[in-house]
Amino acid sequence: MTGDRSVRIFVAMPFSTMGDDALWSDVNEIRHEFLEPIEREIGRQLRTLTHLVIEDEKTLTGRIHKSMFSEAINANIYIADLTGANANVYLELGVRWALRDRVTIPICQRASDIKFNASSTRAILYDKGPAVLRKAIESVVRAAVEGFEDRALCDSPVRDGLSLVQISRDELEDLKAQIERLKIEQAEDLVEKAVKLDLEEAIDVLRGAVDKNPVSFIAHFRLGVYLTRAGLYSEASEALEKATRLDSSSPQAWRELGVAYSKDEKLDEATAALGESLNLDPSHSETWSNLGGVRRRKSRRGVQIADWDELRKSCEAYENAVDHGPTDSYAVFNAALLDLTLVLHERQDDRAAIERFRKLKHLCRYEVLDTPSDGWKRLNLAGTLAVLAEKDEAVSEVHCLWASTPDVAKKSYSDSAIPPLRDLLGTGGLKPEQEGAMKAIVAALEG
Repeated sequence: MTGDRSVRIFVAMPFSTMGDDALWSDVNEIRHEFLEPIEREIGRQLRTLTHLVIEDEKTLTGRIHKSMFSEAINANIYIADLTGANANVYLELGVRWALRDRVTIPICQRASDIKFNASSTRAILYDKGPAVLRKAIESVVRAAVEGFEDRALCDSPVRDGLSLVQISRDELEDLKAQIERLKIEQAEDLVEKAVKLDLEEAIDVLRGAVDKNPVSFIAHFRLGVYLTRAGLYSEASEALEKATRLDSSSPQAWRELGVAYSKDEKLDEATAALGESLNLDPSHSETWSNLGGVRRRKSRRGVQIADWDELRKSCEAYENAVDHGPTDSYAVFNAALLDLTLVLHERQDDRAAIERFRKLKHLCRYEVLDTPSDGWKRLNLAGTLAVLAEKDEAVSEVHCLWASTPDVAKKSYSDSAIPPLRDLLGTGGLKPEQEGAMKAIVAALEG
C-alpha cells in the first residue's frame, strides 16, 4: 500500500459538451469506459484506495471556481481533458501547473485541440475506438503511476526549473510557530549561557539573544543589567526600557532601569523609574538605596553639594533601606556616610555618627568574608575603614577590588563610589588622619 490513505484523481473536463468536433461526445460513456478503468488500474498498481472526482459531478454548494482551484492544489493526480479547447479547462490546467509539480496529465481527442502554450506538452490522445481506447488507458495509467512514485519529477512547464516549494497555509503557519518557539528556546539558552561567561562575552551573547527573540523580557533585562555593569549606560537604558514595556509589572526591571538612568545622569527619569519599582514593591531595601543614590546625585552641582535638602531626602531613602534591610552593609554604609556628611556640614557633634561606623566595620568584614566576589561589599569596608582613619587597610581593600574586577566594570564602581566620598571631604570637618585616609582611597579608586 502507498503511504497515502487514498489517491485523489481529479478530472477537469467540459461540463455539458465535448465540442462540435468531438470524436466521442457522451460524457457518461467517457466516464464509465475510459476514466473509471483508469482509476481502477491506478489503484491496483499503486495498491491503494482511489477516489475519482469530476468537477460537474460535485454536489457541494459554493462558488464552483473555488472548488476547481482547490482541486488544482489538492488532487494527487490531475487529468485535464483539452477536448474542444474549453476555456475553463485551460484556466484550471494553468492553475494546476502553477501550484503543483506533479502529477498532471493532459488528454484530448484531437491533437488540434491542444492550444496556446499547452502545445509544447505531450497530451495523450483518446477516442471510443477499442484499440485507441486501450492504448490511451495504458498510457494514462503509466504516466500516473510513474509520476506518483517519482517524487523528484516535475511535469509542470510552469514550475520546471524554478526553485519553488509548495506548502499549505496551515503548514506555513505551523512552521512559523515552530521557528518562533525555536527562537525563544535558543534565546533562553543564550541567556543561561551568559551567566557563566565574563562580562564582555556575556554582553555579546545577550545581544544575540535579543536579536533572536526581540520579545524576550529576560534577555532584554539581563542585557540591560550587564551593560550597566560595563558602564554602557545609554545602551543599558534602551534594553531595560524594552524590558519594562514587555513586563511593566516587574519591580526588578524598573529598579535596574532607574539605576541605568542614574548612572547616565538622567536623574528625573531615574527617580520616576525607581518610584514605579517601589510602587510595585515598597519593602525592597535595594530600591530604596538606589533612590537614595539618585537623590544624592540630584543634590550635587558639578563637584559640590548644592541642594542640602535633597541630600537629606537621600539620607532618608537610605534609612528606609536600612529599615527594610538592617543587615545590608551597602544601605547601612550609605546612610551612615550621609548622616556624617550632614552632621559635619552643620558643625554638629560627630561622635554618634562615628560610633555607627565602628559598629558597621564588623558587618562589613563579615560580608566581605562571606561574599568576597561582591565588589560593593569591599567598597563599603574600604569607606568605613577610611572614616575610622585606618588608611592602609582601607587602600588595601580597594586594591583587592581592582585586582579582581574586569576593566570594563571599573567605571561603574568608581562613578558611584567617588562622589559621596568627595562630598564628605568637602565638608571640611574630618580630622587630619580621617581626611588622609579618605583622600588615599579616592586616589586608589581613580587610579
